[in-house]
Amino acid sequence: FALGYFLARRLGLAYRDGKMVPRDQAASLAWLDMAVKHGNPYAQYELAVMSRDGTGAPQDLARALELFTQAAERDHVGAQAALGQMYYRGQGVKQDSLTASMWFALAAEGGDKASQLSRTILAPTLSEQQLRQVDELKTHWKAERLHKLPSAQAENGKDGGHGEAKGGHGEAKMFGAPAIVGVE
Repeated sequence: FALGYFLARRLGLAYRDGKMVPRDQAASLAWLDMAVKHGNPYAQYELAVMSRDGTGAPQDLARALELFTQAAERDHVGAQAALGQMYYRGQGVKQDSLTASMWFALAAEGGDKASQLSRTILAPTLSEQQLRQVDELKTHWKAERLHKLPSAQAENGKDGGHGEAKGGHGEAKMFGAPAIVGVE
């Protein structure tokens, strides 16, 4: 029941932030994990951020990468941007400018302005052949996603069943700093 997982995410965030309920990290993780297990991309994103940063959850970059990837596959623009940053910085994954550029491109297509800027800054460091490879990676990713999409839509409805705007928070910051490649 999609509404239940939407509410589970909201409760997880409320317990994490201490809004209208006492701050309780264990309860926060339990509620967010419930929503994650049922494919809520917004909960996947929130728990990935917590895992990446070690705030409210133990730092676990492998888990963060996994959760960002799950959310990105459901068109969560913030997760796509976060993956671009992780691949660019080699954070929890081997540094890979091509994969980073692909994720930045996808996030930029979804409206993330910081990813557009990151991609613009990264592009001159890549050869023409590498830029073509990035386009091929992006095309391949979109084609693979289309094969998976009907089952996700049937499960949860077109918007993932969560009634939220694509991309979650639309934050202009990532890792506590502007999400711009080359700016720490």
